[in-house]
Amino acid sequence: MAKRNSSNASMIKFFVVILGVLAVLSIFLGAIATKDSDTVFTGLEATFGANIGKLGGLAELKLEFNFLALAAYFLPALGVIFIMVSGKRLGYLVSAVVFIGSAILLVTMPQYISVKLDTIIGGNESVIDWVLQWPVYVAVGLNGVAALTSVYLTIKE
Repeated sequence: MAKRNSSNASMIKFFVVILGVLAVLSIFLGAIATKDSDTVFTGLEATFGANIGKLGGLAELKLEFNFLALAAYFLPALGVIFIMVSGKRLGYLVSAVVFIGSAILLVTMPQYISVKLDTIIGGNESVIDWVLQWPVYVAVGLNGVAALTSVYLTIKE
């Protein structure tokens, strides 16, 4: 009986690892778009920055590096590490908290992503009305299921 419980726990851990890896890989898919156009930026572009456009040598519009977006996409990797390394309640609980934190950061991404306008006169930061894309919602769902599964492991332990 004890061997069967150990096998079940291993399968559940593997399930959480798969969910976490899929959530991290969502960085390669569309993340945000502007309300006014059909331009979609991937999670990589929203996280590490991208040039949106140039107006000759006068102005440049760009997304800059965003630490919160980086945390949103890579916290699930931290959750996976806690699940794999720790076989104890505290590790499972920390993993659940990390997955929940990632989901919250992903949902609030439009609030903290901004565009910087560099001109020959000086820089200006503007806020654009962003819309989340479906891969972000999938990643939020994956994080939610991983968090619930981690809570289950915490209770079961």
